[in-house]
Amino acid sequence: MLRTARYHHAELLLIREIFRQRKPLLAICRGQQILNVALGGTLIADIPTQVPGALNHSRLDRKDKIVHKVALTPGSILNKITGKQTLGVNSSHHQAVGRLAGALRVTAVSPDGVGEALELAGPAARWLPWLVAVQFHPERLFEKHDVFLELFRSFTRACGRKRNGPV
Repeated sequence: MLRTARYHHAELLLIREIFRQRKPLLAICRGQQILNVALGGTLIADIPTQVPGALNHSRLDRKDKIVHKVALTPGSILNKITGKQTLGVNSSHHQAVGRLAGALRVTAVSPDGVGEALELAGPAARWLPWLVAVQFHPERLFEKHDVFLELFRSFTRACGRKRNGPV
């Protein structure tokens, strides 16, 4: 238990430092969950028991396959990158974002209502030059689905832009 607490603490410190330095952030799966917690949100600890009518989000047998669709928020970074209103994704998790942190907005949602992507919301959008958090694993899909490669390209472009130092 102590080891887990340290691991969470290290992740929270890393997120704090990213915000302090105003670096772009791409958070994947657990990264999305920890980001939400770091900014004051909560988690759904077990989707099957806490989300009535939930899809099977723990498709470990199909890690590199599209298993369900998500609806994208018009005007979101993911929507702009993909040019789509819906996106097929993989799914290998049993936890998800619960109460959303106030600085975030959901920008992709699965048919059962689980938040599959987050971005900074409102005035918080100025905190970082680029932030996308996804519950799915684009790193397992980009070789067969170019749209996920575009997500990584967008992130690397954001990382390459010149920025002023820490705030």
